[in-house]
Amino acid sequence: ALSFLNAKLPDLRGRVDTLQSQLQTLRQANDLIDPDARGEQLSDQITRAKEDYVAIQVELEETLTLAEDLQQQLNQQPQDAVASPYLSNSQRYQTLVQELLALDTEITQASPLFLDNSPDMEVLRERRQHLLRLLAREGQQAQQELLARLEGLQSREAALADTLDSLKVDVNELALLSREYSDIQRELAIATDNLSQLLQKQEILEIEAAQRELPWELITPPTVQAQTASLPRNTLLGGVLGLLLGIGVALTRDTLKDTLHTPNDIKRVTPLPMLGLIPNYDLAFDALEPTMSRRRQHTALVYAGERPGRDGGDVVYSNGNAPPRDLTAFREAFRSLMANIRRIETEPPIRSVVVSSAEAEEGKSITAAHLAQAAAAMGERVLLVDGNLRSPSLHKFLGISNHKGLANALASNAQLQTIVQQSPNESNLYILTAGESTADPARLLSTKTIQFFLSRVENVFDLIIFDSPAVLDYADASLIAAETSGLVLVSNLGKLKSTQLEQTLEKLWVSKIAVLGIVAREEF
Repeated sequence: ALSFLNAKLPDLRGRVDTLQSQLQTLRQANDLIDPDARGEQLSDQITRAKEDYVAIQVELEETLTLAEDLQQQLNQQPQDAVASPYLSNSQRYQTLVQELLALDTEITQASPLFLDNSPDMEVLRERRQHLLRLLAREGQQAQQELLARLEGLQSREAALADTLDSLKVDVNELALLSREYSDIQRELAIATDNLSQLLQKQEILEIEAAQRELPWELITPPTVQAQTASLPRNTLLGGVLGLLLGIGVALTRDTLKDTLHTPNDIKRVTPLPMLGLIPNYDLAFDALEPTMSRRRQHTALVYAGERPGRDGGDVVYSNGNAPPRDLTAFREAFRSLMANIRRIETEPPIRSVVVSSAEAEEGKSITAAHLAQAAAAMGERVLLVDGNLRSPSLHKFLGISNHKGLANALASNAQLQTIVQQSPNESNLYILTAGESTADPARLLSTKTIQFFLSRVENVFDLIIFDSPAVLDYADASLIAAETSGLVLVSNLGKLKSTQLEQTLEKLWVSKIAVLGIVAREEF
């Protein structure tokens, strides 16, 4: 079989090469790449030429009609020739006719006063003859212009007729070329397909021939061991172990694949803009261990991740160390985040923002607190609101009282100045804790109560930032965000899974919540 194929393949390769050469020669000789494309070009050219030919014929008929009408008018009196459509557009001819009519009127008025052979009458008659000669010359000039125009149109008509005839010849030639081109293409496709099949068969035969050869040489005769292993048992055991190992590897890969580790992973899940990336800095809240007696007087410093030294000098931490260098980068990340939020173009401008996350313990409270501090440091009058009425945490982080707060403001319309607490270290920052209430949070966070609360605080503050529960846990975040400018979603890299993020975005989409963007916290 291999010998037959080796003898047959050169002839078939030669056939393919010959057909390709014929196709190349046909294209080069006729300056042709694709007959179909050339046919479309010729069709377009013929259509345009026919349209131009019809337009020229219409214009030629109109010009002939104008010329015949002008000839008839010129045979009449000059003042009657004004009715010609062509002469009616001649300003000079119209002026001469008006002068002739005025002169005739003057001659009529002078006839009773003067004799026919008087000098005055002779002058008037000479002027009239002069005007008649001018009118005749203008008429002849107009007639010559029309004749020249007719000649030009007739030349264009003849040229277009020649073009159409030439295009028809090209179409006939293209039809023959297209048929020859199709025949060669069909034969080439068949020859190429046959060549591919023979080459594939040759490879199969060569592999089979190689497999049947035995390049091994027996050096040591086989020996029978005393104990032989059980082949069925080992096969079964190997299959079970391989199956378990495969399942374990598949589960591990699926778990790693589902977890979002980088901002690019988030971008693959959602087209929402990435508002900011918070660096890894775990001293923001948890690493601080200030004494309870000093928490209230150092509220601003506690949530900023620092507290003053005992002598009022440099800032130190509870373990006595100076603040780490990455604190500057940590703060700068929130300034950039605030700047990015302000760059979002909304109508009306952003006045209130809800900070939430897909699941609990993803750093939304930390983000809300530092975002509020960054906005206040940038000169805005900011109100930080703990909207987590189920398990409030901001007052614990900030070391302030939670006796009265948002729940009291929503339930009893309490005076804001009595429950809003000002940061001692930032004059533009004010905090409203969650407060204590036995009412259902979902009932307190109704549309009317939130709208009324926002109408009260937006007249006093430039920006209101809500810390709300996780989106997938409760509906509180959606209830608050529906009445604000939008929601900022905090995602903890290395912890959040793509399925959780997709469920969160779907829930917000169903609730028609405007999501301003995503804030990613680096993996700890």
